[in-house]
This record gives sequence, structure tokens and C-alpha cells, in this order.
Amino acid sequence: MLDLKSSDDVRLVWIHGMGGIGKTILAMAVFNQLCNHFEGCSFLLDVQETTKRKGIEHLQRQLLQDLDVKAADITITDENDGIQIISEKLQNRKVLVVLDDVHDHWEHIGKLAREASWFGVGSRIIITCRSRRVPAFEELAVQELVDASLVKLTDENKFWMHDQLRDLGRKLVRDERLKHHRKPCTRIWMHEDALKVLQDEEGKENVEMLSLSSEGLLEDCVLTKHELKNFNNLRFLSLIRSNFSGDLEHVLPKLIWLSWHSCRGVFQGTNLYLKNLVVLDLSESSMCEELKVLDLKRCNRLTKTPDLSMCTKLERLILKDCINLVKIDRSVGKLKCLRYLNASGCRYLREIPREVCCLDGLVDIVMIMEGSFEDSHKLPDSIGRLSRLRGLCVSLRSSSKDSHKLPDSIGRLSRLQRLCVSLGSSRPPSSLGDLKSLTMLVLSWSKMAELPESIGGLVKLEFLSLFFCRGVKELPASIGGLKSLVELNISMSGIVQLPDSVGNLQKLKVIDMRGCDIMRLPDFLGNLEKLERLDVYGCKFLQDIPSAIEGLTSSLKVSSYAWEKSCDRYWNQHEAIVRLRRWREAALNLNASRRFRYTLDLKKEQEKQQTLRKTRAHAQAIRNIEFRLREGVTSDGVSKFVVNQPRAAVQTPQRVVSAVKSVKRMGIEPKYGMFIHALLRIMLNMNEANWNHKVEVLKSLGWFEEDVHSTFRKNPSCLGLSGAKIWEVMDFYLNTEKIV
Repeated sequence: MLDLKSSDDVRLVWIHGMGGIGKTILAMAVFNQLCNHFEGCSFLLDVQETTKRKGIEHLQRQLLQDLDVKAADITITDENDGIQIISEKLQNRKVLVVLDDVHDHWEHIGKLAREASWFGVGSRIIITCRSRRVPAFEELAVQELVDASLVKLTDENKFWMHDQLRDLGRKLVRDERLKHHRKPCTRIWMHEDALKVLQDEEGKENVEMLSLSSEGLLEDCVLTKHELKNFNNLRFLSLIRSNFSGDLEHVLPKLIWLSWHSCRGVFQGTNLYLKNLVVLDLSESSMCEELKVLDLKRCNRLTKTPDLSMCTKLERLILKDCINLVKIDRSVGKLKCLRYLNASGCRYLREIPREVCCLDGLVDIVMIMEGSFEDSHKLPDSIGRLSRLRGLCVSLRSSSKDSHKLPDSIGRLSRLQRLCVSLGSSRPPSSLGDLKSLTMLVLSWSKMAELPESIGGLVKLEFLSLFFCRGVKELPASIGGLKSLVELNISMSGIVQLPDSVGNLQKLKVIDMRGCDIMRLPDFLGNLEKLERLDVYGCKFLQDIPSAIEGLTSSLKVSSYAWEKSCDRYWNQHEAIVRLRRWREAALNLNASRRFRYTLDLKKEQEKQQTLRKTRAHAQAIRNIEFRLREGVTSDGVSKFVVNQPRAAVQTPQRVVSAVKSVKRMGIEPKYGMFIHALLRIMLNMNEANWNHKVEVLKSLGWFEEDVHSTFRKNPSCLGLSGAKIWEVMDFYLNTEKIV
């Protein structure tokens, strides 16, 4: 029936059957599977109901907008204009259109898809309806899928109830309440009953579900604190064409579900804080039509985004750290103005909806999982359709074997400038090299074993990071084609040597090799004229330094500890020269001591200087003790200070003042015993440069400065270790024990 290989005709698929058997679900599944094979796609949901509320002209506009007809060409004053524009603008385009829940054939199909000539060859039209009669095209009716049923179990193991059975149940509950007036009512679905409960002072505390509809009335219902104040157990509230007004503080404390449809105008209430809200449904509400930014970050109870189809002007959708978010509603595909989507930290969100790939204006997608690889996201295969996308950050790596691949269509993103992705064991696709606008490529924490040769085609790439890619042992020779590369980060990777083609990277300024498995530095590094920083800190397998780059050591910014550790041969020769100089100086001093003996005057001068030093030391100790007492250190703490660290007690007052301020800045008050420990054992035995060096080591391992301060407050001794020891311990946990 659909036969995509047949492209010389226009076909209609008619799905019919009684309500509730799954016609819409079937049409939706087919639509999602085939949409990538057409030039344009449109799914018009609930045609019958939408026509009643908004008119057939609204559906005609939506159809044309979904199929990417220019807004300037969509001028519809009546249904006849819509028919003419549809038949003219779509006749040369291969499209997929679904008309869901069609009732009146002429009113709906006749004004949306009457003739095959309206659409280009290869187009497919899918219609769902309760009637068997097919009014147009070839009769291709699909038989009923399942026997008629009022209740069934869905694929998600949830019970689904037909609307006829639902209405019957509500009526039975209402009739039962009318028979027994004194029986508390917990569920109120009829508008008249809801109005009466709102006006009464009693009985509100028993209500758990309330439905209020102003549809068909002259005036909308307005809810104030007076009407809502005693609904302390209300969990579900359904409103149609209603609004809030005034101060609403402390109302509806247990509300979980708010369904607010067809709201006209702006929200008129204040201080409405629904801390337990899980579902917010604002379908068909005009209050969202002007919305440009929707920030829902850290909404921990949010499991699914609401229907956003009315937010036609939305530009930024932020769902960051919604830790229980499972699904983004498919209506996101109607946000034609959306430019920025951020769903970082949503650990249960498995994939980006396919409908997102229809958003031509989308510029940035951010979906990273910071600090965790228990779960990963999935990119739709049609991601390449986002022609304006410039930034893509996504986690595809998982702790399980089900890590997702980077789709081949990624190479079609001709404007992509920033790609940050953590991959599983699969290699990036060869199409990666087609990203001619890419300037930043971050593959950190990926488990892949190699890079594709096509990476050399990234002619504008300036930054390449393979941080913690332990499976990558070598770089492809084609990396020499990255003529614009400025910074190369292979720190903590498994790379053992650099290819000779790296010598062609004449714009390279920074090479970060910290903690990687590299064994030797190639001679051609000496030919990189613009190289400013070469960091080999923690390269435990690095043995020597080539003579070609010995002369660059003074101009490069290199970690001294790393250089001494990894270039033993060079520095051993240097130390031999230093020892020879010391021997010569020692010989001169020996000869001088033989020729000149200490005289009595010299001894007296030494005794005088010694007495002066003791006097200064006592004075400094007294000033230091007085300063500590003023700062709030207890007398017991001062005693421990003098007894345990006598040398620290006689340090210069400026040094002590600086150390005390540093400890207080870390958050340790002088009144606590930990203050003396942190001051004596750590700060007074460490200069500022040494401290900064240790902080930089921890930052290179992913720590923030606040993490350093917090650790110091809990156990100052941790920062008493050398920078090399800190790196060695962290390397053991990360590489040996594989604790990530």
C-alpha cells in the first residue's frame, strides 16, 4: 500500500474502525518510520475536534506550515483560499500527510486533500476514520486491527479506557452522590457540580479531582484564593477557558496534575507555588503563544514535557537537570522558532524525538551526562536534516554494551562548528570528515579504539580533545591535514606516540599530553615554530627528550616536575655539571679556610648576631601569639601551636597573618581545633606557588575550586601531599582501579 519504491503515483491509505482500537497509534508509528523518505511531512492530529474549535482554515495553515511553504505565500482568508494554495504549492513536492480522526468527508478531506493532483508524485496520504466509506483516490481500506474493546492494556503496561466508558463511569458516580447527599464527594466532573462546590464553604476538603469548564458560557470562570483555600487534598484540576486571579499563596498544596486548556489572555494570579506538580497541560492556551523562553531546569518531578504546540514563538527550551524526565513530547517538532535545546543531566531521557529533526532553525543541542555514564542518549538517524545546527553536545557512551553510534547523517551538518560527544566502542563514522565548518571536536571519555582517516578533512578544526580516550593508541596519519589546528589535547589517553604528520601542523600552539602513555617525544616538535606550551606532566613512560627540542625548553611553558621526571637523561647530564661546579666551590672554600683562621673578633661577631636573631625570634613569637588570640584561637590552641611547632611560632608576622587569612578563607574558623592543625601542618609549611600548583593538579583532574576548599575543610592533610603524590594517587584510582 505504501510501497516507497513506487514513485510514479500518489497513494491514499485509509485506516478505519470504531473508536479506541488504535488507529491513531498505528498511523503515528507509520509516520515516524517513513517521514525521512519525504521532502515534507505533516501530522494533523484530531481533525474533527480541531475543526470545531478553530475552523478548517487553521488546519489548512498548519498543513502548509508543516510542509515548509513560505509564510509570505500563506494568505488564507477563507477555506477556498486554502484549497487554492494547497493545490498550487504542493503539486511538485513528495510529501507524507496524516489526517487523524476525520468525520465529515467533504468538510475535512475535500478541503485538505481532495485530489491526487494536489501533491507531487510519490506522495502518501494516510487517513484515520470511523467510517468505511472512502470518498477519494483508490479504495485501500485497512481492516480493523483488534476486536472492539472498551478497556485494554497498552504497550507501556498501562490500562487504557475508552471515552464512552469514561463518561459512563462519571455519570454513575454523580448519580450515586445525588442519591446520598451526606456522602462525601471526592471526584467532580460536571461543570454545574464544580461551580456549586466552589461556592460552598464545606465539603472542599474531601475533593481530590475537580473539572471546571467555561466552554459555551459568556464569561470565563475566575478562581481566587477564596474559592480554592480549602481544597487541601485536591490532586487533579481540569480547567477549560478559566483563569486565576489575586494572591494564591498556600493554595492547592497537594495538586499533582493541572490540565489548563484554552486559556485566553495572560495569567492573572500571583504566588501560585505548586511544589508537588507532576503534569502541567497547557494545550490550546493562548497565554503560551508569545512565550520565547521556557526554563524548567531542575524540575525534579517532571517526567514528560507538556504539549508545546501552542508555543509557536518559543526560541529556548531548557530542561537541564530534570533528573526524572523520561520523554520530550512530540509537539516539540512544531516549534519552528526553536534555536536552543538543553536537556543535560536528564539521566532517564533516552533519545531526542525524531520530530526535532524537522526544526530548521535549531542552532544548539546540549544533552550531556556530566560525571556519569550509566545511561546515554540516542540521536535520530535524521539528525543531518538540521541544516542550521552549529553546536551539538551529547553523551552516547554508556556503562553497558548498548552505547549508541553517531549517525552517518552527521556529515550533512554543513554549518556545525562545535561537536562534543562521548562515544562507546564504535568508531566515529567516516562522514565526520565532511564537517567543513567544524572548529571544535571534543571526543573526551570515549571508549573507541581509533579515529577515522577522514578526520584529516576537517580543514577549519582549531581544537581537538581526546581526553581519557584510553582505547586510542595512535592518531591517524591524516591528522596532518588539520592545517588550522591550534590545540591538541591527548591527556590521559592511551596514545603511545605521535605520527610524523603532526610536524605539518604549523599553527599548533598547545600540546597537552598529561598522564598519557606516550613513550618518546618526536624530533619534529622542534620544527613547530608557534608551539607555546607542551605539557607532559605525569607521562610515566616518557624516558628521554630529543636533542631537537632541548633548545625550546626556555621558551615553552612546561611543568618542571614533569620535565624532570620524563626527561631523565637530559637532566642527569645537567645535574652532573652542577655537581662539578659545587666541587670547585668547595675546594675554594677549603683553601680559604686553611689560609684564614677564625679570629676572636669573628667569634664575637657571630655571638652578637646569634643573640640578635634570638631576640627577633622571641619578639616575632610574642606578636604571633597575640595575633592568634585576637583572631579567636583558644589559649589551648596557642599552647599546642608553640609546643608542637616552635619553628612556626617564630616566623615573620606577615607570613603568619597571610596563613591565618588563607585558612579562614577556606571556611575553617579559629575557634575549632582543626584550625590549628590546618595552620601548623599545612599553610605555614607551604608557599603560595606550591599551593597553586596543587590546586591546578586537582583542576586538571576535573575538580572545581570549591571541591578543593571542601576537602581542605574536612581533612587538611590531603593538601599536605606533594603535587606528584596527588597525581599518582588519582592515576591509581582512574587507570588501575578504573573508578570513574
